[in-house]
Amino acid sequence: MNKKIIFTILCCVCAAVPIAAQTAAPEAMVLIPAGKFWMGRAFSIFLDSGDLWARDKIDNRPANNIYLDAFSIDKYEVTNADYANFVQATGAKQPWHWPQGKIPSEEEKFPVANVNWYEATDYCKWAGKRLPTEAEWEKAARGGLDRAQYAWRDDTIDKST
Repeated sequence: MNKKIIFTILCCVCAAVPIAAQTAAPEAMVLIPAGKFWMGRAFSIFLDSGDLWARDKIDNRPANNIYLDAFSIDKYEVTNADYANFVQATGAKQPWHWPQGKIPSEEEKFPVANVNWYEATDYCKWAGKRLPTEAEWEKAARGGLDRAQYAWRDDTIDKST
């Protein structure tokens, strides 16, 4: 009888741990819940079989059903203004396309561009965050549309209207 009670309590604790790990996301971030999703794609396009696409275009096959723990990701891209604050605070190198090291006129709210992985990682550390993994990025970008061929599910676009 004692073993049954201990086993029941252990099962309850194990079931509650993933739920407890899914805490609220920090401000300006979205919580992506834990769970499995299909990463990559299972469908094939005719041109893939004819070797008409570069190898990097077909690296996402075959699809894999993977599990991810819950994680948070920013709601919005890092803007030029955000990155300029980082550059000013740390003395980091600004993107090459900023003339005289300044954000181009009226592009403060544009997503930052021309930043390599190392610079992006440094920005994330400075901001108290981290870059998402490839799997995390894909799960977040899919927005729950698992195994859908298109962003609007598998429906074709109705061109009759």
